[in-house]
Amino acid sequence: MSRTLVPWRRYLLVRRTAVACTAVALVLSTTAGCGSLQSSATEVGGERMTDDRPVRDGGTLTVALNADPDKLDPSLAQTLVGRTVFAGMCEKLYDVDEAGKVVPQLATALPKTSADGRTVTFSVRKGLKFSDGTSLDAAAVVTSLLRHRDLPGSARATELTPLKSAEATGAYAVKLTLKQAYVPLTAVLADRSGMVMSPAALKKYGKNFTNHPSCVGPFKFVERVGGDRIVLAKDPNYYDARDVHLDKVIYKPIPDGSVRLANLRSG
Repeated sequence: MSRTLVPWRRYLLVRRTAVACTAVALVLSTTAGCGSLQSSATEVGGERMTDDRPVRDGGTLTVALNADPDKLDPSLAQTLVGRTVFAGMCEKLYDVDEAGKVVPQLATALPKTSADGRTVTFSVRKGLKFSDGTSLDAAAVVTSLLRHRDLPGSARATELTPLKSAEATGAYAVKLTLKQAYVPLTAVLADRSGMVMSPAALKKYGKNFTNHPSCVGPFKFVERVGGDRIVLAKDPNYYDARDVHLDKVIYKPIPDGSVRLANLRSG
């Protein structure tokens, strides 16, 4: 089976091994030109896999999912398999590295917390753009956090219940005021509650944002055909676009394990 380990977080096979093992049934073979991370290695099913091929640009990675994700809206999404798709198009304020430690992603550093645990401050990175070409700043972060907390039907509401207020104290500085000390906050912001959405896209599409998601990520949303495929394409606005070597990623829901295996064997 061909493997594609691209430099941006060793997509699907290393950084998100736990998610991949649960949500991704099989990674189908890629087209010519997909390449891999030089001297990369990972362990899959107890077998250590190595790949020393040089990175090559182009190609499409097809990923078989064991179910069809629900809404492609970070505020409303609930399925585990959906996180696999979000991993390609929606980065978060924080992330979890291969050692299980929370590290900055869209934020510049881990947050600073006041002595009483009720005030949390952090800064976001400068020069980042959403897939629609608009810029990420502190105001965008505040918009997303409050939407996660307040949007009717939000699956993030309970995660952000302790959040009393969020405000931009500078172009790239954010201040969160909590009702009480909330130890899991940083970990919460390393999942879907920490995904930042384009305010322009939220305003333009409203409830239909799920069909036009726009975040900061290596790939941007192209189309979704319910029950058949979700297509993402390389986002030229991504800050590390030069390290993204695939042209597209196609996610195909194939619930039946034997059918997934048959697809893999047939190429």
